[in-house]
Amino acid sequence: MGNWSEARSLTGTPTTAGQHQQRPAMIEKAFVTKRRSSRLDAAVEADDGAFLLRSVESVGGKVSSATTQGALVTGNAAHWEALERQGYRVKLLPATNMLEVGSHRIDTSIGAAPLPYALELSPEELASWRHHLVQLVAPPTAEWTDKLRVAGVDVVEPVGPYGLFVVASTAEVMALPQSFHFVIWAGPFQPAYRLSHNVVPQPGVTHRLGIGVYPPRDGTAVESAVHDAGGLVVCTSESAAHRGLYHRLVAELSDDGLYALAHHPSVRWIEPAADRPGLDGERECQIVAGNLDGAAAPGTAPLPGYDRWLSEVRVDGTGIVIAICDSGVDSNVDDQNHADLRGRQAAFIDYTAGNVVQDRIGHGTHVAGIAVGNAGSEQIEPGPSSFRWGQGVAPGARFVSMNAIEMTPWPPSDHSQLTRDAVGNGAQIINNSWFDGGPGSGYTSSARRYDQLVRDPDPLSPRLESLAIVFSAGNRGPGAHSITAPKENKNTIIVGNSLGFRPAVGDADDIRGVAQSSSRGPATDGRLLPTVVAPGTDVASALSHFRTSVSAAPIIGTGVADPANQGLVLHRYVYLTGTSMAAPHVAGACALLIQWWQARHGVAPSAAMIKAILVNTAEDCAGGRDGRGGQLEAIPNNDQGWGRVNLNNIFRGSPFTTRGPRLVFDQDAPFTEGGSERVVVVRAHHVERPLRVTLVWTDAPGAVQAGAALVNDLDLEVTEVATGRIFKGNWFAGGFSVTGGSFDNLNNVECVYVPDADGEYEVRVIAAHLRADARPPYAAQPVWQDYALVIDNAEQV
Repeated sequence: MGNWSEARSLTGTPTTAGQHQQRPAMIEKAFVTKRRSSRLDAAVEADDGAFLLRSVESVGGKVSSATTQGALVTGNAAHWEALERQGYRVKLLPATNMLEVGSHRIDTSIGAAPLPYALELSPEELASWRHHLVQLVAPPTAEWTDKLRVAGVDVVEPVGPYGLFVVASTAEVMALPQSFHFVIWAGPFQPAYRLSHNVVPQPGVTHRLGIGVYPPRDGTAVESAVHDAGGLVVCTSESAAHRGLYHRLVAELSDDGLYALAHHPSVRWIEPAADRPGLDGERECQIVAGNLDGAAAPGTAPLPGYDRWLSEVRVDGTGIVIAICDSGVDSNVDDQNHADLRGRQAAFIDYTAGNVVQDRIGHGTHVAGIAVGNAGSEQIEPGPSSFRWGQGVAPGARFVSMNAIEMTPWPPSDHSQLTRDAVGNGAQIINNSWFDGGPGSGYTSSARRYDQLVRDPDPLSPRLESLAIVFSAGNRGPGAHSITAPKENKNTIIVGNSLGFRPAVGDADDIRGVAQSSSRGPATDGRLLPTVVAPGTDVASALSHFRTSVSAAPIIGTGVADPANQGLVLHRYVYLTGTSMAAPHVAGACALLIQWWQARHGVAPSAAMIKAILVNTAEDCAGGRDGRGGQLEAIPNNDQGWGRVNLNNIFRGSPFTTRGPRLVFDQDAPFTEGGSERVVVVRAHHVERPLRVTLVWTDAPGAVQAGAALVNDLDLEVTEVATGRIFKGNWFAGGFSVTGGSFDNLNNVECVYVPDADGEYEVRVIAAHLRADARPPYAAQPVWQDYALVIDNAEQV
């Protein structure tokens, strides 16, 4: 049962051995429900509420409120431990009095803190102010939000775990909800709350800002206000592209204009907007594949023969398309591209109106070569191993070349322009090795947008399509909170930079290590980042024939003489380093995974399933260099996420790996009510090997600059039937799950890895708190959430 007095994390953020935190003496509130056994009929174990009340009172706790799902209980660590011994499930609700938005933390038990005069509402404004915040005693329920609506309040979206952003036509309408028993605080959404923590007023400086508008029909009025304040509207996004929730525009404003817009009644957020994005072979493919020489670490090295391995596992990416959203790919003309890429360009999308039609930077060509290069130049690395230059991860896949980072102005009117172009040209994956904001930007509107685009990459189409969106983590490491924007989203795959093996070239001499420059988590709200890591250090890949600004010289000895032009060398290669090089290794892995899945299931996997399998099969890099002079701790952590991607662990079982067989459940049983649960009873297939369970869900988009981005909170729980031991998602020590602890309140990736598994296990997915519909238009009601579940080393009972 829970060892609450020695638990290591209040928030549910994954921690590792050696990172213990002292729990305060008093945990204010928890949501308590009856834990049911799959072996008994639910009716037998039904709790009539009165029994729960008596149980809470018997241990000294106090029921603050009761719902159909369970009870809100005030207590402390001793009470939670006693209730768990009696068979109850305890979900901690930390800091129910705190509401975070922008750079402000409102302690609702004492009221909002004073604000700067220029960013506080006047009494005259208060009388007609429509935007408000409401803090509830616990996560919102359908009953509570319905009651608010009946009172005339428009519930727009959740803000953090207990808050709501609401709209009321008058102060009188807003007065009624404050008398409801489930409302502990309500107040105006002040102008100060609308400003991102990264918006810093500076006299004489013109600010480039992203502005969100609610209701979206007021977009034109806000644009007019920008002009009235002496500003310039750079671009706007139609509200239809956001399924009607927000209108968004980018504008340039002075300090005075910034203050004026913050007071506009229809502005929801104001944040920095970048004026242009920044830019964060066979050896590395074999590391990703897990084809290594067996030497003891740190000298473990990759082996040649990646093409032979692809033939053995019968995947190469054929039939799959990857969009390379970057600087373009070489000539951007299919039959004139680098030899490694020629003949497989599905399309070229030009965002420069013909001004930049070739890859002059060289970045996109290098990225494309990593993802889909086929070593078509037939050049071999010198040395006894005979690795092939130009070998990409998915050499049978095609690619869409997109020169979006050359776009002027930036950003696009809506990021869905990029994903829509990708899926419109057949892509199932899009690689993004760029950033448009610095580290610690938090949950920005762009992060929110990408959370939507994973499930709905073409919002103008009535059809929902899944898109695996891969981002580089950034190159601002090795410090914490260094993930660049917009990568603090929840639903994409964020990739850090692990070391390759090129000891003769640079620093890459231990494949377990993480590069010093690789950006690290956690996210601003404490979520684990990156998702996984992949080789990104001293990576050799295709060099654009048209590059003028690539930062490194061609690799000596590579290239083929052009027979038509004396002295011209074609099809050369270059070493580059960064998470930009790590991400396309994962994009290529996604292509192989989709092809492999389709051959077995007849349909493509969801983006959540792709992410779940990558996480579940990743290799722990514990013991490698952490980039700060020390060693990496065991997974999960904010240096390596869930580990290094390993394709062998996906495609091959015993005796080639210690993985498999695997059970998968891909978005087949969505939850429509909080408190629901699904139980899968399994038996460990290989005794004394780990049972690995991974849960991933494509969450509803969170509120911009809210304290916590998670909207729909699912929990993973695994019970060992013979012993009654309970393992909770993301409660780890030494790379494996341990008993005790608390449920995760932050992440939409949860894992339980039971070491030395033996016998039967009950795997539970629990809809702890559902706050919104995870499908467009992402309404607060009705609630709905699907998920992907992977159980490795298991057979269903």
